[in-house]
Amino acid sequence: MFPYDDHDYESLLNDPAIDPDSADALYALAQFCRRGKGCPASEVAYQKYLQRAADAGSVQAKTELDAVTAAKKPMLDKVDISAMSLGELVAAADDGKADALVPAARRALKLGDTPRAVRYLKRALDFMSTGAYVYTDEEAQDICMTLAHIMQGDPYNDEKAVTHYYGMAQEFGSVQAARLLERRYRTGTGVAQDDAQADAYALIAAHSGNAADKLNCAAAMMEHSKNVDAALLLEEAAESAPSGDVAKAISLLEVQLGQREATPELVCWAWSRVVVIESSGECTFGMRINGAATETTQRICIKILFEKIYNCRNNGPDAATGAGLTMKFAYASYIVRYLGSGDAAVFPWAVYCVKNATPVDKEKNKKAYADALYICGDCCRYGKGTKKDDGQADAYYVAAAEAGNKEASVICRNVPKASSPATPSSQPSEEEKARWKAKRNMDDSLEIYHKVQRIYRKYLCLPLLYLIVYYAYLKPTYTRTTIFTFIGAIALVIGSIALMIGGIMQCGMSCTLPEVITEERRQKGSTEVKNPEGMPFARLLKWLPTIETFAGLSILMINCGTFHF
Repeated sequence: MFPYDDHDYESLLNDPAIDPDSADALYALAQFCRRGKGCPASEVAYQKYLQRAADAGSVQAKTELDAVTAAKKPMLDKVDISAMSLGELVAAADDGKADALVPAARRALKLGDTPRAVRYLKRALDFMSTGAYVYTDEEAQDICMTLAHIMQGDPYNDEKAVTHYYGMAQEFGSVQAARLLERRYRTGTGVAQDDAQADAYALIAAHSGNAADKLNCAAAMMEHSKNVDAALLLEEAAESAPSGDVAKAISLLEVQLGQREATPELVCWAWSRVVVIESSGECTFGMRINGAATETTQRICIKILFEKIYNCRNNGPDAATGAGLTMKFAYASYIVRYLGSGDAAVFPWAVYCVKNATPVDKEKNKKAYADALYICGDCCRYGKGTKKDDGQADAYYVAAAEAGNKEASVICRNVPKASSPATPSSQPSEEEKARWKAKRNMDDSLEIYHKVQRIYRKYLCLPLLYLIVYYAYLKPTYTRTTIFTFIGAIALVIGSIALMIGGIMQCGMSCTLPEVITEERRQKGSTEVKNPEGMPFARLLKWLPTIETFAGLSILMINCGTFHF
């Protein structure tokens, strides 16, 4: 038994009541590294902590260290490599001269002899494990990182070996290796995916890094609900007296953990750093934090600003203003885009944008204003965050289309501006609601009519072409008649089915066929627009799908009869 035996490596380092540089703590850390308790088992780290504990005055550590030292092999004889030629250097390395191994490996790499370099570097590490020759920690880190880099490329491509050498480099104190191991365990590259192990390596790297490293690691810990570790890291980062954006970001994360209040100055800084990134129609948010903030840190900071400070998912702009927070069109538009049109909580924020947009806002942030109008229309149309109201939705859609929103333009296409309600906030009259309902019916009918036209053109061309070729140019013979009758039968089957589908679709049109044709003429700019009921062949056009269907079936039966006989 020894002091702190009830702890493990991570809990001992994170316990604020324990001095990690005391003799007892260092000895306990040595034992944890030897056993692999709370950290990867490592003989090198064990001896390192044992040496530090002995230097700090631990008698138990000194006795144990003497026993370990006595078991080591004697140090090999050193050789002077400064004046050696390439042949002499290679010969010395082949003979096992420790001083020649690493320089010979470097020369081999320059000459492109990777297998020889790997052999020399592995032998150097073997000397370290046996104690026959001990490099400095920096030299050992360099050897391990070099091997990892070699294993990652051709001809080896050994991800497990890469992870192994990164682990050895981290044991010798490499912060870079700890970060790489954290990434590998997080993604499962060269090792089984393990978030807990990834977090352990992230903490190791953060404790050895600067304030920005601690900030980024704290954000990652918060994302994995390890708030105690995050709070300790933030406290440690704050003690290093950071300045600028890093200090502000640390304060913002402390707001999320309840360790401080959000001051107006901090909120103003956060808004000034918000950026919107649009790609392929998708909108993502980031924060310009000078000091190499990771995407995780930026994401956490955005979430704190929008959801913790402004509580955008539960409260509206009025509640934010009542809490003493600053509200502007730009702030509300950011929240609208953050929530998206699918969230019912977006409606009050979108309405705030519409009602409080100044002429400058409408001109400078035209897209944001148009998007807010469109989202208001969606919320009214589907009853998200407000009562369902088609008339009010149409008013918002028209205003959004006029402001340049493409989706709203599709909904309100070809509608004269004079027929739209005056303002989105006004309640439309019953007459206006009826007019907009008729307009939607006409749009739906036109869409069906155009689909029917496309079906006719696509599937009737082949049967008609067959009939023309068969009756006008071919001399009927048995073989030709059989082949072309068979082809025509198949084509007419497809055409007849298409016509029947068209007839069914015609039944789904809210407006009569003459009315639809009249509307199509008007949209195409025809100067002659007749009364639908007085149009020539109006009744014929109304029953055209049914007539064409039966005609197609009749021709099909005749052709099938010809083929049979």
